[in-house]
Amino acid sequence: NTHKNQDRISIDNFAIMITAIATTVNNYLNKDDRVNAVVPDAFLCPVTHRLMEHPYMTMAGQTYEWEAIHNWVHAEGKRTDPLSRQELQNSTLIPNHALRSQIQEWIQNHPKAAAEVRNLEARKPSPAYSSAASVSIDTTQRTTRDGKGLESALKFKSSSKALKHSKTLSLHHQISAEGHVYDFKEGKTNTGKWCRFVRCDGGNWMQAPKPMLFASKHGVIFYDPNEMIDTMSLTDYGVELCKFQNNCTNKACSFAHPFPCKFGVKCRDKSTCKFVHPSQDSVQPLAKTGPCSKPCRYSVSCTRKDCAHAHPIGRVKIQRKVIQLFYTHSLELKELTNKKPMTIDLLGQKTIRATKMQFQGDYVFFFTPYPGPWAKEHYKSVEMCQYSVSKGRHVLAGQWELQNHYINCAIGGGKYMIISFWPYEDEAMRAIWEAMRVQRGMEKDNQKLEKKIQALETKNAKAR
Repeated sequence: NTHKNQDRISIDNFAIMITAIATTVNNYLNKDDRVNAVVPDAFLCPVTHRLMEHPYMTMAGQTYEWEAIHNWVHAEGKRTDPLSRQELQNSTLIPNHALRSQIQEWIQNHPKAAAEVRNLEARKPSPAYSSAASVSIDTTQRTTRDGKGLESALKFKSSSKALKHSKTLSLHHQISAEGHVYDFKEGKTNTGKWCRFVRCDGGNWMQAPKPMLFASKHGVIFYDPNEMIDTMSLTDYGVELCKFQNNCTNKACSFAHPFPCKFGVKCRDKSTCKFVHPSQDSVQPLAKTGPCSKPCRYSVSCTRKDCAHAHPIGRVKIQRKVIQLFYTHSLELKELTNKKPMTIDLLGQKTIRATKMQFQGDYVFFFTPYPGPWAKEHYKSVEMCQYSVSKGRHVLAGQWELQNHYINCAIGGGKYMIISFWPYEDEAMRAIWEAMRVQRGMEKDNQKLEKKIQALETKNAKAR
């Protein structure tokens, strides 16, 4: 009975601790709602005056709730912007993903205040709109330098993985470059999967590896204009890593395997093994006493320089390298046996300051974030390289940044380039990052306590 009472007291204490932690987390998440939270004007639709659930922009740059602006433009047939009264050149509506993310974050931080102004009955965009209007570049850029408007440089295409189509939204377009005409279309493969097809000069259709292509006198490279690429990578652009890493047992696997061999220096098939092997100098044998009496739990993948544990099969650190882009096809869309490397300023160095890059055909953008792990996705500056026909490579054209702002988006086409800046406060971003880190830690502690309570309850039940 004494043991039973002690177990019951322990369970009660754990229950009190969990209740206290849950209360602390709940107070932290709702602390902003104890203050009179004011809804930012940018989050409210100018037509409905309610919090926007599906913010969409007109070609005039104003953002509205999708249902409201869709009815204005299509149902009522009006051709002016409701707020600015500016005449709209067309009825295209563009999803404002950045604003929607900020609204959703504000709703999570201010649930009580948001409940009073949310428009939960707002109609969702139709598939033609929900999968469309992702900004991409028309690669006829070298033929659009005649001073035409931005509509000659920008197009809006579907970014849906399923490539669902609408009669009102055509993704078929044509690219003219280096004396060739490239046609695109969408269709199904033999397996029934939707994909994009391309052909050159009216020839046979082939499946496009990526949505767009860039053609120069050196060849053709396929790319996704919306893809953010790591500038330092284990492989070159377009080479996919095996998802099983060093656990892959398929000898015919076509993916890349730049991972340490889990057998280390004791691997019996080093000549045919597709993994990276450590050197004999990296071996740290087991000792009878001290830290070296236990093998390192990270084994061959350990990267800590001063690791005191044993490494009986050695260890190796896989070095990342500056990514390299290659021309993969000829101008006639025949796959090249020996791929030609692209020459892009900034990528010809051993190290690079930018952490991300975006290839958009004639334009290549390099993004450098603010310092600190909390700001790795908030870019302080952008460098742009533009393709030079005379030099046959992408040359550095300039660098841009705005004090106390981060770069939200950068696109280019023809002789036009657009960079979007949003306000940035380092202390605020760091506070949010720290709060989220603390919250994750509290959630882990909660889970550990719950497991202990379950173990005690099981023990108590057996004792009975």
